[in-house]
Amino acid sequence: MVSYEVGSRSTGWLLAISIALFLILDLSLLGLNFRITKEVSEDALVINLAGRQRMLTQRMSKVAFQIDPEQVSSPESKVLMTRFHDAYWLFTKTLDAFYYGGEIRDAELNTVTINRINIPEARDILFHARKLSLHLAPLIKTITDKGLTGTSLAKVKKILVSTDEEMLGMMNRLTVIVEKNSKQKTRTLRMIQLVTFCLALLNFAEIIRLFRKIHNQSKDMVSILDALFQSTNAALIVFSADQRVLMSNQFACHFLGYSARELKNMNRNALLLEGSGKDGSEKCLTIDGKEIDVEVNERTVIHKGNKLSVLTIMDISTHVERERNDPLTGIQNRHALSLALDIKSEQVQTIGGRFACFFLDLDNFKVINDQYGHEAGDNVLKCFAGRLKHTLRDSDLIYRFGGDEFIILVDLTADNKSIDSIFQKLDSMMRQPFSLSSLISVRLSLSAGVAVYPDDTTDTDELLNMADRSMYRTKNGTKKEIVYQQIS
Repeated sequence: MVSYEVGSRSTGWLLAISIALFLILDLSLLGLNFRITKEVSEDALVINLAGRQRMLTQRMSKVAFQIDPEQVSSPESKVLMTRFHDAYWLFTKTLDAFYYGGEIRDAELNTVTINRINIPEARDILFHARKLSLHLAPLIKTITDKGLTGTSLAKVKKILVSTDEEMLGMMNRLTVIVEKNSKQKTRTLRMIQLVTFCLALLNFAEIIRLFRKIHNQSKDMVSILDALFQSTNAALIVFSADQRVLMSNQFACHFLGYSARELKNMNRNALLLEGSGKDGSEKCLTIDGKEIDVEVNERTVIHKGNKLSVLTIMDISTHVERERNDPLTGIQNRHALSLALDIKSEQVQTIGGRFACFFLDLDNFKVINDQYGHEAGDNVLKCFAGRLKHTLRDSDLIYRFGGDEFIILVDLTADNKSIDSIFQKLDSMMRQPFSLSSLISVRLSLSAGVAVYPDDTTDTDELLNMADRSMYRTKNGTKKEIVYQQIS
Protein backbone atom coordinates (compact mmCIF):
# COMPACT_ATOMS: atom_id res chain seq x y z
CA MET A 1 0.00 0.00 0.00
CA VAL A 2 2.81 2.37 0.83
CA SER A 3 4.64 1.67 -2.43
CA TYR A 4 1.43 2.31 -4.36
CA GLU A 5 0.98 5.74 -2.82
CA VAL A 6 4.60 6.66 -3.45
CA GLY A 7 4.33 5.57 -7.09
CA SER A 8 1.07 7.47 -7.50
CA ARG A 9 2.54 10.61 -5.96
CA SER A 10 5.65 10.33 -8.16
CA THR A 11 3.58 9.86 -11.31
CA GLY A 12 1.41 12.84 -10.34
CA TRP A 13 4.47 15.05 -9.96
CA LEU A 14 5.85 13.91 -13.31
CA LEU A 15 2.53 14.66 -14.99
CA ALA A 16 2.38 18.13 -13.41
CA ILE A 17 5.92 18.88 -14.53
CA SER A 18 5.16 17.62 -18.04
CA ILE A 19 2.04 19.80 -18.27
CA ALA A 20 3.98 22.86 -17.10
CA LEU A 21 6.74 22.13 -19.59
CA PHE A 22 4.20 21.66 -22.38
CA LEU A 23 2.62 25.04 -21.59
CA ILE A 24 6.06 26.66 -21.53
CA LEU A 25 6.92 25.15 -24.90
CA ASP A 26 3.52 26.12 -26.29
CA LEU A 27 4.06 29.71 -25.16
CA SER A 28 7.57 29.56 -26.62
CA LEU A 29 6.12 28.58 -29.98
CA LEU A 30 3.72 31.50 -29.78
CA GLY A 31 6.59 33.82 -28.84
CA LEU A 32 8.68 32.55 -31.74
CA ASN A 33 5.80 33.19 -34.13
CA PHE A 34 5.59 36.77 -32.87
CA ARG A 35 9.36 37.17 -33.16
CA ILE A 36 9.45 35.81 -36.71
CA THR A 37 6.64 38.17 -37.73
CA LYS A 38 8.39 41.12 -36.04
CA GLU A 39 11.77 40.39 -37.63
CA VAL A 40 10.24 39.82 -41.07
CA SER A 41 8.49 43.22 -40.75
CA GLU A 42 11.70 44.94 -39.60
CA ASP A 43 13.73 43.30 -42.37
CA ALA A 44 11.08 44.24 -44.94
CA LEU A 45 11.44 47.90 -43.86
CA VAL A 46 15.23 47.76 -44.21
CA ILE A 47 14.94 46.00 -47.60
CA ASN A 48 12.50 48.66 -48.84
CA LEU A 49 14.79 51.45 -47.61
CA ALA A 50 17.78 49.76 -49.28
CA GLY A 51 15.81 49.57 -52.52
CA ARG A 52 14.91 53.23 -52.11
CA GLN A 53 18.61 54.11 -51.94
CA ARG A 54 19.04 52.86 -55.50
CA MET A 55 16.09 54.98 -56.62
CA LEU A 56 17.53 58.03 -54.84
CA THR A 57 20.89 57.47 -56.60
CA GLN A 58 19.11 57.54 -59.95
CA ARG A 59 16.96 60.50 -58.92
CA MET A 60 19.96 62.68 -58.02
CA SER A 61 21.54 62.04 -61.43
CA LYS A 62 18.27 62.67 -63.27
CA VAL A 63 17.59 65.94 -61.49
CA ALA A 64 21.15 67.27 -61.79
CA PHE A 65 21.31 66.65 -65.52
CA GLN A 66 17.92 68.30 -66.06
CA ILE A 67 19.33 71.67 -64.90
CA ASP A 68 20.31 73.92 -67.82
CA PRO A 69 23.86 75.29 -67.24
CA GLU A 70 22.85 78.51 -69.00
CA GLN A 71 19.86 79.10 -66.70
CA VAL A 72 21.14 78.18 -63.26
CA SER A 73 19.34 81.16 -61.69
CA SER A 74 15.94 80.39 -63.19
CA PRO A 75 13.02 79.34 -60.95
CA GLU A 76 12.95 75.93 -62.65
CA SER A 77 16.62 75.35 -61.84
CA LYS A 78 16.07 76.36 -58.22
CA VAL A 79 13.20 73.88 -57.93
CA LEU A 80 15.33 71.12 -59.45
CA MET A 81 18.22 71.97 -57.14
CA THR A 82 15.88 71.78 -54.14
CA ARG A 83 14.78 68.31 -55.27
CA PHE A 84 18.43 67.31 -55.68
CA HIS A 85 19.24 68.56 -52.18
CA ASP A 86 16.23 66.69 -50.69
CA ALA A 87 17.23 63.46 -52.44
CA TYR A 88 20.85 63.81 -51.29
CA TRP A 89 19.78 64.58 -47.72
CA LEU A 90 17.46 61.55 -47.58
CA PHE A 91 20.12 59.34 -49.20
CA THR A 92 22.89 60.29 -46.74
CA LYS A 93 20.60 60.20 -43.69
CA THR A 94 19.49 56.70 -44.65
CA LEU A 95 23.11 55.60 -45.05
CA ASP A 96 23.84 56.99 -41.56
CA ALA A 97 20.80 55.19 -40.13
CA PHE A 98 21.97 51.92 -41.70
CA TYR A 99 25.50 52.44 -40.36
CA TYR A 100 24.78 53.76 -36.88
CA GLY A 101 21.08 53.03 -36.37
CA GLY A 102 18.50 55.72 -35.65
CA GLU A 103 15.47 57.48 -37.06
CA ILE A 104 14.70 57.96 -40.76
CA ARG A 105 11.66 58.67 -42.91
CA ASP A 106 10.06 55.74 -44.71
CA ALA A 107 8.26 55.73 -48.09
CA GLU A 108 5.16 57.37 -46.51
CA LEU A 109 7.41 60.03 -44.92
CA ASN A 110 6.73 58.62 -41.46
CA THR A 111 9.60 58.69 -39.00
CA VAL A 112 10.74 55.15 -38.18
CA THR A 113 13.57 53.82 -36.04
CA ILE A 114 15.89 51.14 -37.44
CA ASN A 115 18.79 49.26 -35.91
CA ARG A 116 22.27 49.42 -37.37
CA ILE A 117 23.12 46.82 -39.98
CA ASN A 118 25.75 44.51 -38.48
CA ILE A 119 26.48 42.34 -41.52
CA PRO A 120 30.26 42.74 -42.17
CA GLU A 121 29.93 42.79 -45.97
CA ALA A 122 27.08 45.29 -45.79
CA ARG A 123 29.01 47.53 -43.40
CA ASP A 124 31.94 47.60 -45.84
CA ILE A 125 29.57 48.74 -48.58
CA LEU A 126 27.98 51.35 -46.30
CA PHE A 127 31.39 52.69 -45.25
CA HIS A 128 32.48 53.10 -48.87
CA ALA A 129 29.09 54.54 -49.93
CA ARG A 130 29.17 57.13 -47.12
CA LYS A 131 32.71 58.05 -48.15
CA LEU A 132 31.63 58.52 -51.80
CA SER A 133 28.57 60.55 -50.82
CA LEU A 134 30.74 63.00 -48.84
CA HIS A 135 32.36 64.13 -52.11
CA LEU A 136 29.23 66.16 -52.77
CA ALA A 137 28.88 67.62 -49.27
CA PRO A 138 31.22 70.66 -49.68
CA LEU A 139 29.65 71.54 -53.04
CA ILE A 140 26.14 71.33 -51.69
CA LYS A 141 27.09 73.54 -48.73
CA THR A 142 28.61 76.09 -51.13
CA ILE A 143 25.52 76.02 -53.32
CA THR A 144 23.29 76.40 -50.26
CA ASP A 145 25.30 79.37 -48.97
CA LYS A 146 26.12 81.20 -52.23
CA GLY A 147 23.63 79.82 -54.74
CA LEU A 148 24.00 77.61 -57.80
CA THR A 149 26.48 78.62 -60.50
CA GLY A 150 27.47 77.06 -63.78
CA THR A 151 30.81 76.08 -62.31
CA SER A 152 29.35 74.42 -59.20
CA LEU A 153 26.76 72.63 -61.36
CA ALA A 154 29.50 71.28 -63.62
CA LYS A 155 31.40 70.00 -60.57
CA VAL A 156 28.27 68.30 -59.25
CA LYS A 157 27.68 66.58 -62.60
CA LYS A 158 31.31 65.53 -62.82
CA ILE A 159 31.18 63.89 -59.38
CA LEU A 160 27.88 62.18 -60.23
CA VAL A 161 29.29 60.81 -63.51
CA SER A 162 32.34 59.39 -61.70
CA THR A 163 30.42 57.87 -58.77
CA ASP A 164 26.90 57.11 -60.03
CA GLU A 165 27.50 53.67 -61.51
CA GLU A 166 29.61 52.53 -58.54
CA MET A 167 27.06 53.88 -56.06
CA LEU A 168 24.19 52.19 -57.91
CA GLY A 169 26.06 48.89 -57.90
CA MET A 170 26.74 49.18 -54.16
CA MET A 171 23.08 49.88 -53.39
CA ASN A 172 22.05 46.86 -55.48
CA ARG A 173 24.53 44.65 -53.61
CA LEU A 174 23.36 46.08 -50.29
CA THR A 175 19.74 45.18 -51.10
CA VAL A 176 20.71 41.62 -52.08
CA ILE A 177 22.82 41.16 -48.92
CA VAL A 178 20.04 42.40 -46.63
CA GLU A 179 17.48 40.15 -48.37
CA LYS A 180 19.72 37.08 -48.05
CA ASN A 181 20.39 37.84 -44.39
CA SER A 182 16.64 38.18 -43.77
CA LYS A 183 16.01 34.78 -45.35
CA GLN A 184 18.75 33.19 -43.27
CA LYS A 185 17.41 34.68 -40.03
CA THR A 186 13.91 33.45 -40.88
CA ARG A 187 15.22 29.95 -41.63
CA THR A 188 17.14 29.90 -38.34
CA LEU A 189 14.11 31.00 -36.35
CA ARG A 190 11.96 28.41 -38.13
CA MET A 191 14.49 25.72 -37.23
CA ILE A 192 14.41 26.80 -33.58
CA GLN A 193 10.63 26.80 -33.79
CA LEU A 194 10.67 23.26 -35.23
CA VAL A 195 13.00 22.01 -32.47
CA THR A 196 10.77 23.62 -29.84
CA PHE A 197 7.74 22.03 -31.44
CA CYS A 198 9.38 18.59 -31.48
CA LEU A 199 10.23 18.97 -27.80
CA ALA A 200 6.62 19.97 -27.15
CA LEU A 201 5.40 16.89 -29.01
CA LEU A 202 7.78 14.64 -27.12
CA ASN A 203 6.51 16.17 -23.92
CA PHE A 204 2.94 15.75 -25.11
CA ALA A 205 3.66 12.07 -25.80
CA GLU A 206 5.06 11.74 -22.29
CA ILE A 207 1.88 13.30 -20.89
CA ILE A 208 -0.17 10.70 -22.79
CA ARG A 209 1.97 7.90 -21.38
CA LEU A 210 1.67 9.14 -17.81
CA PHE A 211 -2.03 9.71 -18.21
CA ARG A 212 -2.57 6.12 -19.34
CA LYS A 213 -0.50 4.87 -16.45
CA ILE A 214 -2.56 6.57 -13.77
CA HIS A 215 -5.91 6.39 -15.57
CA ASN A 216 -7.25 3.78 -13.12
CA GLN A 217 -5.98 5.77 -10.13
CA SER A 218 -7.87 8.99 -10.78
CA LYS A 219 -10.49 9.98 -13.33
CA ASP A 220 -9.62 13.61 -12.65
CA MET A 221 -6.48 13.15 -14.71
CA VAL A 222 -8.68 12.60 -17.75
CA SER A 223 -10.21 16.04 -17.41
CA ILE A 224 -6.77 17.63 -16.88
CA LEU A 225 -5.37 16.17 -20.09
CA ASP A 226 -8.54 16.95 -22.02
CA ALA A 227 -8.42 20.57 -20.84
CA LEU A 228 -4.77 20.79 -21.88
CA PHE A 229 -5.53 19.31 -25.29
CA GLN A 230 -8.56 21.52 -25.88
CA SER A 231 -6.91 24.75 -24.69
CA THR A 232 -3.96 24.53 -27.08
CA ASN A 233 -4.05 27.56 -29.40
CA ALA A 234 -3.66 25.45 -32.54
CA ALA A 235 -5.58 22.67 -34.27
CA LEU A 236 -4.48 19.27 -32.90
CA ILE A 237 -5.47 16.05 -34.66
CA VAL A 238 -4.30 12.52 -33.85
CA PHE A 239 -4.35 9.98 -36.71
CA SER A 240 -4.20 6.20 -36.47
CA ALA A 241 -1.78 4.05 -38.46
CA ASP A 242 -4.30 3.84 -41.34
CA GLN A 243 -4.49 7.68 -41.38
CA ARG A 244 -7.94 8.04 -39.86
CA VAL A 245 -8.81 10.60 -37.19
CA LEU A 246 -8.75 9.20 -33.66
CA MET A 247 -9.23 12.46 -31.79
CA SER A 248 -9.22 16.23 -32.34
CA ASN A 249 -9.47 19.34 -30.20
CA GLN A 250 -12.11 22.08 -30.28
CA PHE A 251 -9.78 24.41 -32.17
CA ALA A 252 -9.51 21.83 -34.98
CA CYS A 253 -13.30 21.42 -35.11
CA HIS A 254 -13.85 25.18 -35.27
CA PHE A 255 -11.07 25.64 -37.84
CA LEU A 256 -12.28 22.89 -40.19
CA GLY A 257 -16.01 23.38 -39.60
CA TYR A 258 -16.71 19.80 -38.50
CA SER A 259 -18.01 18.51 -35.19
CA ALA A 260 -15.81 16.12 -33.23
CA ARG A 261 -18.12 13.26 -34.20
CA GLU A 262 -17.93 14.16 -37.90
CA LEU A 263 -14.14 14.36 -37.76
CA LYS A 264 -13.78 10.98 -36.10
CA ASN A 265 -12.61 8.30 -38.56
CA MET A 266 -12.27 10.81 -41.44
CA ASN A 267 -9.35 10.07 -43.75
CA ARG A 268 -6.31 12.35 -43.66
CA ASN A 269 -6.47 12.95 -47.44
CA ALA A 270 -9.94 14.45 -47.01
CA LEU A 271 -8.53 17.13 -44.68
CA LEU A 272 -4.99 17.86 -45.90
CA LEU A 273 -3.79 18.53 -49.45
CA GLU A 274 -0.09 17.93 -48.97
CA GLY A 275 2.38 19.86 -51.16
CA SER A 276 -0.45 21.78 -52.85
CA GLY A 277 0.93 25.26 -52.14
CA LYS A 278 2.96 27.11 -54.78
CA ASP A 279 6.11 26.84 -52.64
CA GLY A 280 5.48 23.27 -51.48
CA SER A 281 3.44 24.25 -48.43
CA GLU A 282 0.28 22.41 -47.36
CA LYS A 283 -3.37 23.35 -47.52
CA CYS A 284 -6.30 22.34 -45.32
CA LEU A 285 -9.71 21.54 -46.80
CA THR A 286 -12.63 22.82 -44.70
CA ILE A 287 -16.17 21.44 -44.63
CA ASP A 288 -17.30 23.97 -47.27
CA GLY A 289 -14.44 23.11 -49.64
CA LYS A 290 -12.29 26.15 -48.87
CA GLU A 291 -8.53 25.62 -49.17
CA ILE A 292 -6.48 27.35 -46.43
CA ASP A 293 -2.66 27.68 -46.30
CA VAL A 294 -1.43 25.94 -43.16
CA GLU A 295 1.80 24.98 -41.44
CA VAL A 296 1.69 21.33 -40.37
CA ASN A 297 4.04 19.86 -37.78
CA GLU A 298 3.87 16.10 -37.29
CA ARG A 299 5.17 13.73 -34.66
CA THR A 300 4.92 9.95 -34.66
CA VAL A 301 4.04 8.29 -31.34
CA ILE A 302 4.08 4.55 -30.63
CA HIS A 303 1.40 3.69 -28.10
CA LYS A 304 0.93 0.05 -27.04
CA GLY A 305 2.49 -1.07 -30.31
CA ASN A 306 0.24 1.19 -32.39
CA LYS A 307 1.73 3.95 -34.54
CA LEU A 308 -0.03 7.29 -34.06
CA SER A 309 0.55 10.58 -35.90
CA VAL A 310 0.01 13.78 -33.92
CA LEU A 311 -0.48 16.83 -36.15
CA THR A 312 -0.44 20.48 -35.12
CA ILE A 313 -2.04 22.62 -37.82
CA MET A 314 -1.53 26.40 -37.80
CA ASP A 315 -3.36 28.82 -40.09
CA ILE A 316 -0.77 30.88 -42.02
CA SER A 317 -3.06 32.07 -44.83
CA THR A 318 -3.07 35.70 -43.67
CA HIS A 319 0.69 35.70 -43.28
CA VAL A 320 1.18 34.03 -46.70
CA GLU A 321 -1.14 36.51 -48.40
CA ARG A 322 0.56 39.50 -46.75
CA GLU A 323 4.01 38.10 -47.44
CA ARG A 324 3.41 37.35 -51.16
CA ASN A 325 1.09 40.13 -52.35
CA ASP A 326 1.69 43.85 -52.80
CA PRO A 327 -1.03 45.66 -50.80
CA LEU A 328 -1.39 48.54 -53.31
CA THR A 329 -1.63 46.77 -56.68
CA GLY A 330 -2.76 43.32 -55.56
CA ILE A 331 -0.08 41.59 -57.65
CA GLN A 332 2.70 39.54 -56.11
CA ASN A 333 5.64 41.30 -54.42
CA ARG A 334 9.41 40.87 -54.46
CA HIS A 335 9.26 38.15 -51.78
CA ALA A 336 7.03 36.06 -54.07
CA LEU A 337 9.41 36.92 -56.94
CA SER A 338 12.34 35.49 -54.97
CA LEU A 339 10.42 32.24 -54.39
CA ALA A 340 9.40 32.05 -58.07
CA LEU A 341 12.97 32.59 -59.28
CA ASP A 342 14.21 29.79 -57.02
CA ILE A 343 11.50 27.42 -58.26
CA LYS A 344 11.90 28.29 -61.97
CA SER A 345 15.70 28.04 -61.84
CA GLU A 346 15.43 24.60 -60.20
CA GLN A 347 12.97 23.51 -62.91
CA VAL A 348 15.34 24.66 -65.65
CA GLN A 349 18.26 22.82 -64.04
CA THR A 350 16.15 19.67 -63.60
CA ILE A 351 14.09 19.40 -66.80
CA GLY A 352 15.61 22.09 -69.03
CA GLY A 353 14.01 25.11 -70.67
CA ARG A 354 14.58 28.87 -70.55
CA PHE A 355 12.80 31.92 -69.18
CA ALA A 356 13.13 35.68 -69.57
CA CYS A 357 13.19 38.27 -66.81
CA PHE A 358 11.83 41.69 -67.85
CA PHE A 359 12.61 44.75 -65.72
CA LEU A 360 10.07 47.58 -66.25
CA ASP A 361 10.29 51.17 -65.02
CA LEU A 362 7.73 53.96 -65.58
CA ASP A 363 9.54 57.06 -66.84
CA ASN A 364 9.06 60.36 -65.01
CA PHE A 365 6.62 58.77 -62.60
CA LYS A 366 7.75 61.16 -59.87
CA VAL A 367 6.20 64.01 -61.86
CA ILE A 368 2.76 62.47 -61.29
CA ASN A 369 3.31 62.39 -57.53
CA ASP A 370 4.73 65.92 -57.47
CA GLN A 371 2.02 67.55 -59.62
CA TYR A 372 -1.08 65.55 -58.72
CA GLY A 373 -0.30 63.94 -55.37
CA HIS A 374 0.55 60.45 -54.17
CA GLU A 375 -3.05 59.27 -54.47
CA ALA A 376 -2.92 59.96 -58.21
CA GLY A 377 0.42 58.15 -58.37
CA ASP A 378 -1.03 55.15 -56.54
CA ASN A 379 -3.95 55.07 -58.98
CA VAL A 380 -1.53 55.06 -61.92
CA LEU A 381 0.39 52.13 -60.40
CA LYS A 382 -2.83 50.18 -59.80
CA CYS A 383 -4.00 50.92 -63.34
CA PHE A 384 -0.63 49.91 -64.80
CA ALA A 385 -0.67 46.64 -62.84
CA GLY A 386 -4.22 45.97 -64.03
CA ARG A 387 -3.19 46.54 -67.63
CA LEU A 388 -0.29 44.11 -67.26
CA LYS A 389 -2.60 41.40 -65.89
CA HIS A 390 -5.15 42.03 -68.65
CA THR A 391 -2.57 42.22 -71.47
CA LEU A 392 -0.21 39.36 -70.64
CA ARG A 393 -0.93 35.65 -70.60
CA ASP A 394 -1.92 33.74 -67.47
CA SER A 395 1.41 31.90 -67.68
CA ASP A 396 3.37 35.19 -67.59
CA LEU A 397 4.20 35.99 -63.96
CA ILE A 398 3.97 39.65 -62.85
CA TYR A 399 5.56 41.17 -59.72
CA ARG A 400 5.89 44.64 -58.24
CA PHE A 401 9.59 45.03 -57.46
CA GLY A 402 9.21 48.36 -55.65
CA GLY A 403 8.10 51.93 -56.36
CA ASP A 404 7.30 52.18 -60.07
CA GLU A 405 9.37 49.10 -60.99
CA PHE A 406 7.82 45.80 -62.10
CA ILE A 407 9.18 42.38 -63.06
CA ILE A 408 7.75 39.92 -65.60
CA LEU A 409 8.89 36.27 -65.85
CA VAL A 410 8.11 34.62 -69.19
CA ASP A 411 8.81 31.03 -70.26
CA LEU A 412 10.67 30.85 -73.59
CA THR A 413 10.87 28.32 -76.39
CA ALA A 414 14.00 27.68 -78.42
CA ASP A 415 13.72 31.13 -80.07
CA ASN A 416 13.08 34.59 -78.61
CA LYS A 417 9.71 35.28 -80.23
CA SER A 418 8.06 35.56 -76.82
CA ILE A 419 10.43 38.41 -75.95
CA ASP A 420 9.43 40.37 -79.06
CA SER A 421 5.78 39.62 -78.35
CA ILE A 422 6.04 40.99 -74.80
CA PHE A 423 7.66 44.21 -76.03
CA GLN A 424 4.91 44.63 -78.64
CA LYS A 425 2.20 44.11 -76.02
CA LEU A 426 3.84 46.63 -73.71
CA ASP A 427 4.13 49.15 -76.53
CA SER A 428 0.45 48.77 -77.40
CA MET A 429 -0.59 48.93 -73.75
CA MET A 430 1.28 52.17 -73.08
CA ARG A 431 -0.29 54.01 -76.01
CA GLN A 432 -3.42 54.46 -73.93
CA PRO A 433 -3.36 57.44 -71.50
CA PHE A 434 -3.84 57.05 -67.76
CA SER A 435 -6.87 58.84 -66.31
CA LEU A 436 -6.19 60.78 -63.11
CA SER A 437 -9.69 62.22 -62.92
CA SER A 438 -12.66 62.92 -65.17
CA LEU A 439 -10.82 65.95 -66.54
CA ILE A 440 -7.17 64.94 -66.44
CA SER A 441 -5.33 62.15 -68.22
CA VAL A 442 -1.62 61.69 -68.84
CA ARG A 443 0.58 59.60 -71.08
CA LEU A 444 3.59 57.83 -69.65
CA SER A 445 6.51 56.13 -71.32
CA LEU A 446 8.10 52.90 -70.22
CA SER A 447 11.71 51.72 -70.11
CA ALA A 448 12.32 47.99 -70.17
CA GLY A 449 15.26 45.63 -70.07
CA VAL A 450 15.49 41.87 -70.32
CA ALA A 451 17.85 39.06 -69.34
CA VAL A 452 17.46 35.35 -70.11
CA TYR A 453 18.05 32.38 -67.80
CA PRO A 454 20.29 30.41 -68.30
CA ASP A 455 21.63 32.07 -71.50
CA ASP A 456 22.87 35.20 -69.72
CA THR A 457 23.47 33.81 -66.21
CA THR A 458 22.50 30.97 -63.90
CA ASP A 459 22.48 33.19 -60.80
CA THR A 460 18.99 34.57 -60.12
CA ASP A 461 20.29 37.65 -58.25
CA GLU A 462 22.59 38.47 -61.15
CA LEU A 463 19.69 37.84 -63.57
CA LEU A 464 17.74 40.66 -61.88
CA ASN A 465 20.79 42.92 -61.90
CA MET A 466 21.40 42.27 -65.61
CA ALA A 467 17.78 43.03 -66.49
CA ASP A 468 17.97 46.18 -64.34
CA ARG A 469 21.16 47.35 -66.05
CA SER A 470 19.66 46.60 -69.44
CA MET A 471 16.60 48.72 -68.53
CA TYR A 472 18.83 51.50 -67.24
CA ARG A 473 20.81 51.60 -70.51
CA THR A 474 17.56 51.78 -72.45
CA LYS A 475 16.30 54.62 -70.23
CA ASN A 476 19.49 56.64 -70.73
CA GLY A 477 19.72 55.77 -74.39
CA THR A 478 23.38 54.83 -74.01
CA LYS A 479 23.07 51.43 -75.63
CA LYS A 480 20.14 50.24 -77.77
CA GLU A 481 20.69 46.53 -77.32
CA ILE A 482 17.06 45.98 -76.32
CA VAL A 483 14.46 45.68 -79.04
CA TYR A 484 12.00 47.62 -76.95
CA GLN A 485 12.15 51.40 -77.29
CA GLN A 486 10.68 54.07 -75.05
CA ILE A 487 7.14 55.04 -75.98
CA SER A 488 6.85 58.65 -77.06
